[in-house]
Amino acid sequence: MKKLVLVLLTISMLLAVSGCSENKSLKSIKSNVEETPEPSSTMIASTGEPIEEVTNIPLGVEYVLATLKVRVLKSRTSKTISAEYSSPKTAKDGATFVIINMDVKNITKETFALEPIFVLIDDQGRRYRTYDGSIGNIDNYLDFKSLSPSIKETGNFVYEVPLDAKSYELAVGKAGTEPLEIYKVKLK
Repeated sequence: MKKLVLVLLTISMLLAVSGCSENKSLKSIKSNVEETPEPSSTMIASTGEPIEEVTNIPLGVEYVLATLKVRVLKSRTSKTISAEYSSPKTAKDGATFVIINMDVKNITKETFALEPIFVLIDDQGRRYRTYDGSIGNIDNYLDFKSLSPSIKETGNFVYEVPLDAKSYELAVGKAGTEPLEIYKVKLK
């Protein structure tokens, strides 16, 4: 009897562990897709259903995410960035900064910090997160800015990209959508 209970307990534990790791893997894959959108058009799952829908947004046109209204106003490149009260910061050799100016508005009822959710994708499919050295080195920096409900903020995101990037676009996924809605704004 003890052996039977031990065998059943072992089988139960194995099933529970394998079920948890499979679930975790699926969640990990989905979150990776949401955080790093593909530069291609709609991807198709093995079931034939789209797992993402890409919408191209013209510069200056507002679009709505789950918690934000966003309008990309303009972009420019520069070898250096600086803020009013800081020393200039120079891009690494063979690189330049892309400075993106945009409006963001918190459409929720609670204040939150704007995390770096926007990804810059170049013409070679390379993806860039916001430049770590921007805080304090450019005025009106938006990364981790506290956004109060219903108040529009205008500011900048900075990315460091190689000089061989001929064109690029800003991409972001809308949380809570199935298939995942990806918005892309062509910058150059």
